[in-house]
Amino acid sequence: MRSAAEWSLKWYEGDWPGRKKGSRPADIGGATLRGLSAYERSRDPRNCGAGHGSAGNGSLIRCIPTAFLTDSRDERIRESMEISAITHNDARCTVACVAYNEIVRALVESKTPQEAVAIGIRVSRELECPAVEEAIRRGQGMSITRIVEKGTGEELPDRTSRFVLQSLAVAISALMDSRSFEDVLVDVVRIGGDTDTNGAIAGGLLGARHGVRDIPWRWEKICQFRDEFEDLVMQMTT
Repeated sequence: MRSAAEWSLKWYEGDWPGRKKGSRPADIGGATLRGLSAYERSRDPRNCGAGHGSAGNGSLIRCIPTAFLTDSRDERIRESMEISAITHNDARCTVACVAYNEIVRALVESKTPQEAVAIGIRVSRELECPAVEEAIRRGQGMSITRIVEKGTGEELPDRTSRFVLQSLAVAISALMDSRSFEDVLVDVVRIGGDTDTNGAIAGGLLGARHGVRDIPWRWEKICQFRDEFEDLVMQMTT
């Protein structure tokens, strides 16, 4: 948990290869800013979250490494919650990260999207967070294609905000869409709203479903900081 907090702080301060130290992110969510600022002062990763009632999607966008790097289910659940809580300690955020990571893990272990989503529902129920279970079920009934063609309507009345459960529902809907990685992800972004975060969250599930081979090379080769991120991943996994 402390390692995750320190790496997050380095990101916040621009202290990683390829960035000029002190060049902070141009855009940062309010809960993430409050949490990292509190950690910068206290160096206590267990008491620096933005607080209950602050349920943005900032921890959901960054939780996926835990799904790949932690083999024990119990440890994966604990780390998903603790790492989220550095900035987002509302239960809707911490449990959303757990459900998301359990879905990702199931997908990379060759479970079908339907089987993986069922696992996400079960762990949400196990952790007694009905709001997350409801968001997952809502995502199962949504259609990315229909929303893009006919508008957000009642399914997404404000397009896509930064609300964690809305982002989770959109990602689940994307996962259940049988089209290609590219077609689904482009449509997620076409919905509008918080496009970058929702694209990343949905992209994580789609990547776990399809694998790296289905990510268009023309996207990979122009990915900003791709080399730096790959180097950091190797450092953290060795």
